[in-house]
Amino acid sequence: MRLAPIILLTAAAFAIAGCDMGRGGSASPPLNAPYDDSQAWPEQTQAAEPSDLPSGDDMLGAENGVIFLAYDVLAYPGQDLSLVAQAINARTGLGLSGVTVTFYQGGRELGSDLTDRNGVASLPVRLAKAGDYTFIAKITDARANIADSVLGVTPAKLLVMARDVDAKFLVVDLDNTLVRNGLDDVLAGRWALPMDGSSGVVNRLADVKDCTVVYATAQAEHMTARLKDWLDEHDFPPGPVLAIDMDNPGSGRTSGVGDLRGAYPNVLIIGVPGRIAGALSLLDNDIATYLLPTYQANPDEMRRLAQEIQALPDVPQLSVVSSWPEIEAAVVHELRHSPRIFAENLHQLAEEIERRQKRDSRRQ
Repeated sequence: MRLAPIILLTAAAFAIAGCDMGRGGSASPPLNAPYDDSQAWPEQTQAAEPSDLPSGDDMLGAENGVIFLAYDVLAYPGQDLSLVAQAINARTGLGLSGVTVTFYQGGRELGSDLTDRNGVASLPVRLAKAGDYTFIAKITDARANIADSVLGVTPAKLLVMARDVDAKFLVVDLDNTLVRNGLDDVLAGRWALPMDGSSGVVNRLADVKDCTVVYATAQAEHMTARLKDWLDEHDFPPGPVLAIDMDNPGSGRTSGVGDLRGAYPNVLIIGVPGRIAGALSLLDNDIATYLLPTYQANPDEMRRLAQEIQALPDVPQLSVVSSWPEIEAAVVHELRHSPRIFAENLHQLAEEIERRQKRDSRRQ
């Protein structure tokens, strides 16, 4: 069976199956050896405060008035693809053109490109073997009317995972599944903890099932750098962060789980969403789904959620669970947790909380 080349990118604007992200030149010679994460970063250039760029950082993730991004890629070995980085003016949200971006691997310079009107620079490469390849993108020059401080922006790391068509994947929804109190704290640069047990479980499942982890997020593309940093800080296994809208796959400016399934059709993808809409979209794509609902200890909210879960299809592909260790046990031992039983337990818990609240109110 011959498959068309498919590339899934973090940036929603570039998440198009089969697209050519290059500048029209031929691909560079194959890169045969994946390089590990301990590689040396290029030396940081110190620069003065910006003049024609805002001195404040108006958008999350901005530095010296610039948001500098590098986009993860998932591709086949031997496939021509492009390393892509983007520079954005933090004040206007528009691409910053005329900036030279240089790409490195393991401290070795691979090549440079000038950002276009959308602030995008790219470098064609070909990965000869399956593996994990880490690259660094760094702003190394800028046209005369751009402040020198752009040279001081922190280089951006991008991960390229080359996987054969029969590879297996564990898809995890970042937005409502891994972060205990949601992504807002992560994106704002505040301290945020992962869901209890999530890091260990994801690592063990990736090992036991011999699969690659893909982190899905519907957040704006300029947020992905902080998401990747947060995953590293909390010892989650390496994996590309891809713009996948789990609630509405394959629409708007994001890829869908169907795109990933289309690129790697002969595998079981285990989806772990935190939203009911996300679970339904995974089921629509015939993906084994473990719904991990989040809710406050509010009886009315819990009853509404119980009703929504009760209405979910009672099918073998769907389990509704209450914790990450429960997900691990269910996946490893092929157990199933019925939506109906979860809904009944949640309704009983809501009744118990309400009785306790009334009892405490009478004592006051």
